[in-house]
Amino acid sequence: MKNKTIAESPLLTFNEACAYLRVSRSSLYRLINSGHLTPVRVVGRRPLFPKNTLDEMISRLTHGGSLHVR
Repeated sequence: MKNKTIAESPLLTFNEACAYLRVSRSSLYRLINSGHLTPVRVVGRRPLFPKNTLDEMISRLTHGGSLHVR
């Protein structure tokens, strides 16, 4: 079985989401706690992030949107 790259996978782990967004773990936790991102839990307790949700957030930010995260 071939390992999928981040670009091919529809769901990303916490660490993959950090790498994909190029943010630190603490920044991703802030995005979750502020309600800007909501992980799904498909398998057990491990949070997974739909890649299309991350892409939508990136698109909003690159088209004049902003995030207010503390």
